[in-house]
This record gives sequence, structure tokens and C-alpha cells, in this order.
Amino acid sequence: MPKQTPREVTEQIMSIKAGHETWGAGRILVELERRAVNENRPIPPVSEPTIRRILARDWLRLAEERRGEYRQIHWPATFERGDLPWEAAAACFQLLRLYGREHKERPTVRMGRWYWRLGEVAPGASELDKARTARFLAGLEAADQLTLTLTEGVEAWLMAGADKKAPDWTVSL
Repeated sequence: MPKQTPREVTEQIMSIKAGHETWGAGRILVELERRAVNENRPIPPVSEPTIRRILARDWLRLAEERRGEYRQIHWPATFERGDLPWEAAAACFQLLRLYGREHKERPTVRMGRWYWRLGEVAPGASELDKARTARFLAGLEAADQLTLTLTEGVEAWLMAGADKKAPDWTVSL
């Protein structure tokens, strides 16, 4: 049985494709490797044929309006295009600043939406806890694995007082 590509790598592939729709698997692989080196992370264990399969399986079957969720947040284009409402701009700038301090690639629209939502219900939560939780929820949503059981854990953290440190969602920023 072939090894499953990690969900985070699939998300990165989809995000790169959303920002560069004309790029093929080879160019996306080069960009994945460049980002890993720039962020001092291991190079993802993925090949050009695997990227080609992911694009055929996931990207080509994705409706146009869902493709926008994989775009990176850019001001003002993200808001003018309607990917996110203008009301989310302040939260998204906070997230962009956090990613900039961590020298990470820009967050996706989907992650920005979750970060904004978390900020609305948990204004006392730390930026890092909101970002980690948003990344966790965005990844689950993208994989259609956002279940009641998983969201109940996030809800319990929010109800206990989000000023407490968030549980380890096993997601690094």
C-alpha cells in the first residue's frame, strides 16, 4: 500500500496552486523545496508524480469558489475579491504579522477565516494559540474531517476561558 502524503503537504500544494494556477507539478515541487529551505524545515517527502496525482485528485475536482480558500491572504486583493469580508481585515493583519515574525509563508484564506472567528469568540486568547487552533481547524475542514467530536474539544477550550493556554492540537505554526 502506498504511503499517504501528509495532509499539511497536500495543503501546501493546494495553496501554491491557488496562487499560481498555471504552474504544474514540477514548478510546485521546486516551490515546496524553496519554502522548506527558507523556513528551515525538512523538505517534504513528495515527488513530482505524487504532486501530479494530488492535483488531479483534489484540485481539478474542486469547485472554483472552494479553490479561493487555498489562496494566501493579500491586502487588499483578498477582501476586494470577496474571499474574506472586510470585517476580517484587522484579524487577518494580526495573523499576517504573526506569520511575518515567524518567517512563514502567508496564511491561507481558510486559516484567516478561522483565526477571525476565534478572535470574535475568544478575544483574550493569545495570537499564537488562535493561530495554532485556526490552522488545526482549517486543516480538518480542508480534509472534510471537521467532526463534532473534534470541534467539541475546541469548544471546551473556548468555554473554559481562552485566556488559558490552548491544548496541543499537534499543529505547529
